Amino acid sequence: MYITCKSTSNTHVGSLETTEPLQLPGSCLELYDQGQGAEGVVPVLTQYSVGRIHSVGQVFISKELLLMELTNYAIARGFNWKYLKNDSVRLIVRCNVTVCPWRLHASVVRGGPQFAIKSINNKHTCGCDIMSDEHPRTSKKWVANAVKGKLVDKPTYRASEMMSDIRREYGICIPYHQAWWGKEVVVSSLYGDFRTSYHMLNWYNERALQTNLGSILSLEVDPETQRFKRFFICFEASAYGFEVGCRPMLFLDGTHIKQHRVQGVILAASALNGNNELFTVAYSIADSETYDNWVWFLQNLKKALLSDRRIAFLSDRGRGLKEAIPDIFPNDHHGYCFQHIMQNFNDQCAGKYAAPFKKLLRKILQRIAYAVTEEEYEDAMMAMELNSADAKEWVLRNDVEHWSHARFPGQRFGSLNTQAICSITFCHLWAYSYRDNLLHNVNIQPIPTFDMPDPPQPSEVLIKPPTTKRLSGRPRKRRIHSRGEVDHAYICSRCKQIGHNRRTCSNPPHNPDGF
Repeated sequence: MYITCKSTSNTHVGSLETTEPLQLPGSCLELYDQGQGAEGVVPVLTQYSVGRIHSVGQVFISKELLLMELTNYAIARGFNWKYLKNDSVRLIVRCNVTVCPWRLHASVVRGGPQFAIKSINNKHTCGCDIMSDEHPRTSKKWVANAVKGKLVDKPTYRASEMMSDIRREYGICIPYHQAWWGKEVVVSSLYGDFRTSYHMLNWYNERALQTNLGSILSLEVDPETQRFKRFFICFEASAYGFEVGCRPMLFLDGTHIKQHRVQGVILAASALNGNNELFTVAYSIADSETYDNWVWFLQNLKKALLSDRRIAFLSDRGRGLKEAIPDIFPNDHHGYCFQHIMQNFNDQCAGKYAAPFKKLLRKILQRIAYAVTEEEYEDAMMAMELNSADAKEWVLRNDVEHWSHARFPGQRFGSLNTQAICSITFCHLWAYSYRDNLLHNVNIQPIPTFDMPDPPQPSEVLIKPPTTKRLSGRPRKRRIHSRGEVDHAYICSRCKQIGHNRRTCSNPPHNPDGF
């Protein structure tokens, strides 16, 4: 038995009829029992879709909705159809099996957009034998319709999760690429085309400056191609929070944007507040981490800072940073991340020694880095020389005055590495910044959106997305090394030589005692 619900509409027809199955007929269940879905039971949404196409006079809001319901119906019943007529005013389909009498004819109602079923032969003699895990009528649009509600509630909904849910709810398998493209269709319908989002940066830049007076925002576009180049943001409240509530020390680092279509980097300058929590001062979006982009970032940062107090910069010696900081801040000091120094020391110097001796050299290097007085520094250097002259030479070659407390001319306030900023996300940084500004009664003012224009069509945008080229081969999984850092060197445990392991070693065994 079925319950028919009718609702009155002021459009071309007086009523729109939909069907809600209260109890499934036994024949429908018998047809589907041949496949029985992933867990051996009839999926709930398949049961719901069995009775969606049932009689003459059914009216659908649009032709697209009719086709979507027809697809769900075909998946539930296990058959495929073939178009006989398909235009703006009529739709005629029949079962893909020639001898099967199933046929449906629908046409537009009084000029549209509603479509009504004019005739239907709802009997199958073909056996409805599409009971495999796949169905030919699934598409990215169908996947988008099936998962749109879940993506609204859970923006992090993954394509693999979509595949599992569709198999459980509809009893069919879809390939990964179809799930992935279905998600793209939903994201575009919910949040707009990514190509038009760059066009909105002009509006955002103007409104942010109007609502946050004293802030520094700088948007650069390539004048020839009209493509996005870079965008710098430093709110006046963030600069004020750094001035009154943070130590005069800035962590500089860049992180790659992991987005499949548009790539780039986020360059950020962060500080430590009184609770040793990270506080975002400024950030920028650029195409890559280069000397020019770091110079541009630091120039804007210098404009945004509220005083000329001396600052200690701490970085991992990323691309362009080593040269850019002295050019823009000649009177300030640049410290290197000791974590990266230790990794380089391990790979380039200490790695060739046995584990106990390598551990000893690492401890001596830590003594050099954490030495506070000149006497402690000299004692640590003497210990390094007594154990390994090569290790001491390595220390002197790698700018010890930038990472040892005793030799660093500025104040590092006990901070020797950038590990915290490397592991924290941008959203967390912004949250810390916003919270700390509230404590000082200086807020980042929200930007009203009541006058935000509608996104234009892709052909009408004034700022185009940056041109990116995907590299050949599989995407990188290992992080990009900082300056001076090299890949791990394999050391043979048999001959102590670099470049191979014990299994492939053809050298004589290492014999330090000469026996």
